[in-house]
Amino acid sequence: PVAKPGLNGPRRFASLITEGFFWLASKLPERGSRLMMDNWFLIQLLSSVMCKTKDKDLRRWVHSQHHRTLKDYANSRVMFECYQASIHHCVEEYARDIPNESLLLAGDKDDITSAKQQIEVSKLFPKQKLVIIPEVGHLTHYETTEIVVSETRKFLEGK
Repeated sequence: PVAKPGLNGPRRFASLITEGFFWLASKLPERGSRLMMDNWFLIQLLSSVMCKTKDKDLRRWVHSQHHRTLKDYANSRVMFECYQASIHHCVEEYARDIPNESLLLAGDKDDITSAKQQIEVSKLFPKQKLVIIPEVGHLTHYETTEIVVSETRKFLEGK
């Protein structure tokens, strides 16, 4: 989940452009909308911005995952509403109300929510453990799978 609203993140301008793009696509007939949003170049651009790894094989795999899964949505209205939710609502709104111990994993190069913002939001949780993973952005689950799994295991084991 996004810790702070995308419009407050390091790439605010890019979030606004993307919001306009999804808004326009949501106003088109579904066929035109799909031509816009399922565009190979657009998906590649979004994936390339988020992917920070220098490993060419991993990068290629991450891109293939995005090309396969980013087209899997019901319709353009749903996609626009999801994007709206992701840039206007965030974990920060709910953090104080989450009473259970929470593990927060973040990349230090995240373009959506900066490490500084992640630290700010983590302080709102009554009980939390924040792990900022170096040299990775928003895609910790793809790019640093071993670290994510290790930290999750440690957390679940109470270490």
